[in-house]
Amino acid sequence: MFVFATTYWIYTPGPLIPTGICARMLSGMGAAFFVTAFYAYVPIIYPNKIEKMIGICELSAGIGFLFGPIAGSFLYNLGGYLTPFFTFGGTTMVITPIIYVYLSKFNRKAP
Repeated sequence: MFVFATTYWIYTPGPLIPTGICARMLSGMGAAFFVTAFYAYVPIIYPNKIEKMIGICELSAGIGFLFGPIAGSFLYNLGGYLTPFFTFGGTTMVITPIIYVYLSKFNRKAP
């Protein structure tokens, strides 16, 4: 998110295009890493309700895709171009350690 925000200060197409591509690649890699690990933890945390919890995960993702652009537009109107990037990026930075600590109690040690 923060790399996308840097495009605000780029005024020529030469560096803008590689920066945008780099930001999109980093975003895709981050999403791939998160989703893979996230769905791997579902059977560990909820072994008796796997289908239900994956359904809830998919529902949550769909709601996020539905309301994400609305929230981004609202934040843009509230504070300008940088506001959605810093809000969502900052929120991710705050939530990540919380999720890490929560999931670390489910890590299994090898015998």
